[in-house]
Amino acid sequence: MTQATFRKYLERGLIPKDVKYNSTDKGRVAIYDSTIISHINLVLFLFSVPSNNFLHSVIDLLNQEGISAMEAVESKLERELYPAIFVDLYQSNDQIPGVMSEALVKHPEVEEKAQKLFSEIKELFEKQLEPKVVELIQYLEKHPMLLCDLPRDQHS
Repeated sequence: MTQATFRKYLERGLIPKDVKYNSTDKGRVAIYDSTIISHINLVLFLFSVPSNNFLHSVIDLLNQEGISAMEAVESKLERELYPAIFVDLYQSNDQIPGVMSEALVKHPEVEEKAQKLFSEIKELFEKQLEPKVVELIQYLEKHPMLLCDLPRDQHS
């Protein structure tokens, strides 16, 4: 795989982003999760096999493999579903409904029920949890303290 192809796959989101960078004499080097490199090597190997029958057999097997609706939704998110729901509610960005629609497009009955449940969660958040969070923040904002009142970090 060429460097240009690798970059193109990164830009399209087909390969997850690096986990960190290391500095070298020649500049920065991106460090990727070892499982990603293993997957890339497997794909490159499969494409180097002279007979496409093997590759087609693998693709057929993978197409028969099942995942849960949750895994399908999580595959479209940057984090696990549980924290993603709270981020979505807090930021009011409505990402979760769109992601569920996209991931569950071939299962409208599952998508409909999931959307209904998310709407109920959102309603509970807006009516019950969010006001309490705001109340807590306002309460803490009304009680000033001095910096010297902060407990010292045990490592300092």
